[in-house]
Amino acid sequence: MYSNSSLIYLAGQQANEQIDNSFELQRAAARRFWRLLAGSIWQRLRSLLGRRPAGLLPLRQADARTKSSRYLGAMAVPISQIQGSEGKSEEFDAEFRPLKPFSRDRWVSVAVAFLQGKSLPPVELIKVGQQYFVRDGHHRISVARAYGQYDVDAVVTVWNM
Repeated sequence: MYSNSSLIYLAGQQANEQIDNSFELQRAAARRFWRLLAGSIWQRLRSLLGRRPAGLLPLRQADARTKSSRYLGAMAVPISQIQGSEGKSEEFDAEFRPLKPFSRDRWVSVAVAFLQGKSLPPVELIKVGQQYFVRDGHHRISVARAYGQYDVDAVVTVWNM
């Protein structure tokens, strides 16, 4: 049987362990972010030398040709089929590695939530042909890919040309 002071001590210990665990997850996620950023910079240099694009495809070219759209619904989408972005094609490379250091805090917070097993909202995608473009959820896709996930939960809208 535990006394009240023992229970308070145990609760405090558990809270300290959670804080320590959270801090360690933040440190690990930050290290992963910096490795991904370095990899994306090297890939960008290689692509410049080889004159091949390394970034996400921008959606704006397809936007002008859209005739209609329809809501497809919620589904799991393979990350490998997500190839473009509606508005952040300069912030992530084609493998969803971050290209800019300013997104570190957001990336790390999403990574910590992911590593803690918290439920993240589905990303929003636009499907044009067989390609998907990100409307919302770039960091969630980046984190999922960085930690080996093959697909993401998404809400999808189809644009018909």
